[in-house]
Amino acid sequence: MVLFALSAVFVWIVIWYFISSLSESVRKRDHQLSIANEQLRRAEEEKTRQVLITTHELKSPFAGIENNIQVLRYQYWDQISPEMQKIIERIEARAQTLRERIRKILMHGDLKSSEPVEDKMASTDIKSVIDSVMEELRDKARERNIEVDIQVPNAVVLGDTKNLSIFFSNLISNAIYYSYEGGKVEITGKENTESVYVSVRDHGTGIREDALPKIFDEYFHTNEAASLTRCRPVWVYPWLRRPPGDWGLK
Repeated sequence: MVLFALSAVFVWIVIWYFISSLSESVRKRDHQLSIANEQLRRAEEEKTRQVLITTHELKSPFAGIENNIQVLRYQYWDQISPEMQKIIERIEARAQTLRERIRKILMHGDLKSSEPVEDKMASTDIKSVIDSVMEELRDKARERNIEVDIQVPNAVVLGDTKNLSIFFSNLISNAIYYSYEGGKVEITGKENTESVYVSVRDHGTGIREDALPKIFDEYFHTNEAASLTRCRPVWVYPWLRRPPGDWGLK
């Protein structure tokens, strides 16, 4: 009986030792992972900071290039040969493309650096946000002869007005930019008791089905974005939640 009791105690001690060793190993591993995650977070923040600094520094040179192109267009265009005019037009198109990418990088950095704050959530009229965004994009649409048709009700949602403006600015500017020249962008909306659905549809380059899972990756571009070969699909964003209360249509 004593031998059996001693054997049981020995087995219990061995099990306890292995469990304690395993728990200690798990704690050490968790600590190492926590340190690694913190290092990765800081590295990501530093990378974002450096990208934003470099991007800000690029704004001035491109503004200078575009200003000089305007001088050539309005003061010396008749004195320039057709061959040189085509070269200048290509430079202008490339400068506009790079300016758009700079704008997106800065906008993306602004979104990444801003933490969600409940205090910023407020009742916001989606149509007012879209109308405000279109005031900034109207010249861009006019340059490409793009008709923008807005059929969105005065629906009120709960959200951060600044982030909503950034979101719709990015979505609508992409629709204008990737539409065929002379095309049309349709912005429609509908609502129910809990959500507001907004759809932005353009007629330009499309996104392959196999590329759809990557559309939220940072700086992701498809090959079709440059070729403008087919019609872009309809995107619907059903995440705009209603604030409490019976808002209805206004």
